[in-house]
Amino acid sequence: MTLIVETGGCLVYCGDDLSLAAANSEVSAKSPLRRTRRTPDALSRLLSDARNVRWRELVPRACVIRAPERDSGEILTVGFSGSLRIVDAFAAGVFGHGDYDAEPARLSAIHGVDILISDHALADLPTRFSRPCIRIPPWVRQERPIAADWTETLAGLSSKLRSELRRWIRRQGYTVAISAGDAAIRDYYRELHRPYLSGRFGDAAIVAPESAFVRQRRDALRLDLLRNRSPVAASLLEVHQQRLAIRSSAMHPDAPPLPGRADVLDYFSLLMGQLLDCRTLDFGLSRPHLDNGAFRYKTKWGARPQAVGGLLKADVRVYPLERTEATLAFLRRNRFLQRGEEGLVLRMLYDRAAACRDEDLPEPLGRLTRPAGVERVYDPDELPAPKAETPGVVYRPLRGANDPYRIPGPRR
Repeated sequence: MTLIVETGGCLVYCGDDLSLAAANSEVSAKSPLRRTRRTPDALSRLLSDARNVRWRELVPRACVIRAPERDSGEILTVGFSGSLRIVDAFAAGVFGHGDYDAEPARLSAIHGVDILISDHALADLPTRFSRPCIRIPPWVRQERPIAADWTETLAGLSSKLRSELRRWIRRQGYTVAISAGDAAIRDYYRELHRPYLSGRFGDAAIVAPESAFVRQRRDALRLDLLRNRSPVAASLLEVHQQRLAIRSSAMHPDAPPLPGRADVLDYFSLLMGQLLDCRTLDFGLSRPHLDNGAFRYKTKWGARPQAVGGLLKADVRVYPLERTEATLAFLRRNRFLQRGEEGLVLRMLYDRAAACRDEDLPEPLGRLTRPAGVERVYDPDELPAPKAETPGVVYRPLRGANDPYRIPGPRR
């Protein structure tokens, strides 16, 4: 299929021969895609945080949650202190599932828990100075490079992803439409953004007021994915210097769940970045866990993570307090990305009998850590000495008593 669509001052190749896309597409000088965002990155993030902050969260709160830990089968008791917005996001990584019982607690009365997790600067002061912790950024930003040549950019995608994109474009007949201006952003908010977030997250959805959303995205371009001339998904794109950022994406609530629509939408965003001579495609924020769906999706595009914070977004601190089988099982399969001296690292506790071969590791690790750009760090006291360094694996000694993985025996 050799379909070229004229939209928003652009000619966009929508055929299934991906290698021809850049050569058969063009962005004119008058296209709204040529506009750049006026608000600097740092100031934009600061304003966004201030608009979305829940001021009642300035005062830390606490709760205790309990559930059987997946691998050990034992009850794991975890105390959360801080904003409590992280409970749902981190519970699945702690327990291995999302089914748990929760009860409110007082900050001064969190006792008898196996693990303490905090995301507030004032919520864990006594523990912070007395025990080591695992530091996890609240979010990671995932970006992938765009090469100077489209052939090289395509080569950065896996053969499986390229094959799927070709098949979806050919079978579904996807095309695109580009628009800009307050009316386009307002319609996106009303028709896609608000209903999509509300339908996906329910009461936990954080939806900015319409006026604030339109004002914040006034420089954005709307990229619609169409099938039979009807929108099925859309993204808002912003250009800043040589960086194209996907600021928001949503599936149309009235469209059927067509195969590949999210992937094809991001493919056309990548093509737009190539046409605009950008050097980076910013996929936005994800939770820092290898099993997080958004993180895994962006990783398959070759997007590398960087830790980010922001106003009132402290690192999540995990304190293993009790050496129970449930706590040790959590540490063995922990897939949270952590702050390390060289950037983001992935550390897990291994039994002495565990082998060093990739095929003996939990399945997501060997497949995801290298393309995700994180390191695996083993405890040399728990593993037999490797005969040779495994490519992509970094061995680091732990810091004795100051390491959070060396928790004391059970309390008597």
